Amino acid sequence: AEVAIVTVHDPVLLEHPGESGLEGYTSTPLRLRVEMASFSKAIDPKFMDNDEKLKASIQLREYGSNYFKRGTTRCAAKCYELAEAAVSGVLVPGAQELERLAVLNLAACWNRLGEFSDALHCAKQVLTHDPSHPKALWRAAEAALGTGDPEQAEGYARRLQRLEPESQAVASMASRIRKVVAGRKAKEN
Repeated sequence: AEVAIVTVHDPVLLEHPGESGLEGYTSTPLRLRVEMASFSKAIDPKFMDNDEKLKASIQLREYGSNYFKRGTTRCAAKCYELAEAAVSGVLVPGAQELERLAVLNLAACWNRLGEFSDALHCAKQVLTHDPSHPKALWRAAEAALGTGDPEQAEGYARRLQRLEPESQAVASMASRIRKVVAGRKAKEN
């Protein structure tokens, strides 16, 4: 295993200290001991053929999924961004689906992080190509609700319910959104 010592003199360099467990950071230099259990070479699509780009996208999505499961959501989001970029503009079978999957996973990250506008943008990007994509509708509904637009969220939830009328999870989400809409209308009256 490789070991490196990293010294941080400026807290601004710590982009998201709360996610790294460094909440109590002070102005004194901070030393981190980083041990890399494994390392894979950098993935740069500029130097890859289309097959390599597809494989890289799949690998990056797997990394992102592992980060997401562990709760390191910003790391997951970065992997999904790279997975999307690896196949963006690639015109071979499977590339568009890999790009959509990366964007949907990115939407899940943004929803989890409370960055609902970004999540909604990602979900809409997929819905532009596939207006009936269940995960995109789900993520769009969550994101719209998070942005404070329960009516828009209700629209996405209705579309999803038409696609999956037997789903208890969809019914539960739709019911929760309807309650928010009803509460908002009651306040307006």
